[in-house]
Amino acid sequence: MSRTWWDLSSRKRRARSRLPGADLAAHLARSGLIDEYRLYIHPVVLGGGKPYFQSGLSLTLKPLGKESLTQGVTLLRYAPAG
Repeated sequence: MSRTWWDLSSRKRRARSRLPGADLAAHLARSGLIDEYRLYIHPVVLGGGKPYFQSGLSLTLKPLGKESLTQGVTLLRYAPAG
């Protein structure tokens, strides 16, 4: 049985609603389902919060590029090295 785009899209929405951002990112990384990481570095100081990359998650990444955006934002792009 083939799955339509809508079936897969609704499954992704359900998965997102069950896992907070950092937990979802860690699960996808461990499963090898991330092709590229895009990190936007903003020039602000924040107090605290949950780290996006969980402790115990080891990533080997290769740099793909760096881009300076407006308002001092820097985009860093990485791909899994493995």
